[in-house]
Amino acid sequence: GIETNYSYGNFLLVNFNKVKMSAKKIFLNLAKNGILVRKMDVYKIKNSLRITIGNNIENKKFIKILRKII
Repeated sequence: GIETNYSYGNFLLVNFNKVKMSAKKIFLNLAKNGILVRKMDVYKIKNSLRITIGNNIENKKFIKILRKII
């Protein structure tokens, strides 16, 4: 249920409208697990997070933790 843009850079803009948790709660849970992402409220993009693409290990850790959160 997570939607994202087509990426032409080193990040994804991930929207959580179809997920039962808000981007704010996901942001806080990721931060508790040592993963820092950027909130998009400042840019008037609601319920979304900007996630920078990391290396293979970092990406696998992110996906594993995000699955646990959601």
